Amino acid sequence: MDNGTLTFGNFSQTAGSTDLNGGNLAFSSPAQILGGDVVGSGIINGSIVNSGGLLSPGHSAGMITINGNYTQDPDGMLLMEIAGLGSGQFDVLNVTGIAYLDGLLEISLLNGFSPTLGDTFDILNFGSYSGQFAMVQGLDLGCGKYFELDYSANGLRLTSVPEPSSLYLAVIGSLWLIRRKWRTVGQ
Repeated sequence: MDNGTLTFGNFSQTAGSTDLNGGNLAFSSPAQILGGDVVGSGIINGSIVNSGGLLSPGHSAGMITINGNYTQDPDGMLLMEIAGLGSGQFDVLNVTGIAYLDGLLEISLLNGFSPTLGDTFDILNFGSYSGQFAMVQGLDLGCGKYFELDYSANGLRLTSVPEPSSLYLAVIGSLWLIRRKWRTVGQ
């Protein structure tokens, strides 16, 4: 759908693809995503229940706004793609109501992008939330980095941080150097 708003009373998707592509959808009752995928960028006026499908904002980075609630059941999946730090370079899901979270969150880096330590990505914004994703794929960024998830009252942020083992080794190494220097000074 390229533009305008397509309105449904009841909507149930069991397979295939719903591509927003800049258009809008409206539902009078919660849309049921039982299979297939919902992709693209646009606005959904109404609530979504993802109980077995894939929700993926954009086409290699984009934004979906749900003016309602978003429910992701254990078999639902949310794919968030990241190609850079700037606006429009990473996926965003905005939920004006409550985000009920479960199932799988998959994070995918695009075009060879590699976040540096401390880079943050606000990938999910909501009015409030309940639960957390049961499984997250794509947290390991390689080169001693991984994504840390930070659930706040109004969103989910990814932050690139050192792997715990790398951080542990850095702290131990620093303590060893301080101790060595202290012993040298004390002699």
